[in-house]
Amino acid sequence: ASAEAYRQAVAQEPNSTKALNNLASALLHLGRAREAADTLERSLRIEETPAGRSNLGNAWYFMKDYRKAAGNYRRATELEPGEAVHWANLGDALKVMGEPEARTAYLEAVRLSRQRVAEAPLDPTAHMRAGLYCARAGDQECALLEGRHAAQMQPRNAEILFRAAIIFCLSGRDQEALDYLEKAVRMGLSRAQIENDPDLTALRGHPRYRRLLNLAG
Repeated sequence: ASAEAYRQAVAQEPNSTKALNNLASALLHLGRAREAADTLERSLRIEETPAGRSNLGNAWYFMKDYRKAAGNYRRATELEPGEAVHWANLGDALKVMGEPEARTAYLEAVRLSRQRVAEAPLDPTAHMRAGLYCARAGDQECALLEGRHAAQMQPRNAEILFRAAIIFCLSGRDQEALDYLEKAVRMGLSRAQIENDPDLTALRGHPRYRRLLNLAG
């Protein structure tokens, strides 16, 4: 649904946090982060939820106000301490700020995601998240193992293959990262997804990276 459709839903139910959060997500997707933040602030005044806090963190992160992003992510971890993604988001914001505490947040994301893998060993998304968080925490062995495992489980899933490329790039394995990126592009990954991901910065000087961008077109 479009942002306009969600706006109409909010007009009909002005106190619906679901409608407000949907509108905020649509606005953020359109790059209208300031409007998204205002919408989420309104939603949080009605009811404070972990998802609302996390999304508000995303809006501030998008606007490069990492201190405000970190504050909201930290609040999300307080409201829902067992959700790995909140800890990973907090780690991302703290890392950009140069805060050593980033590693602590990443390690908690790793712990929770590996717990999830133990509970759901057949869930490729659980393995992929564990791999990503391990990569961010600097645990290369875990990162590569989980990334490969997830990609083997779903070798035709563009999103899984893309995340595998990120894991290998963060682990300094550029050629393997490009291999996974090529597979993801052949499965329909868009050029915008590649260009907008800061985790792939190390690949941008490779001629093969340019060719893959053109292929994604």
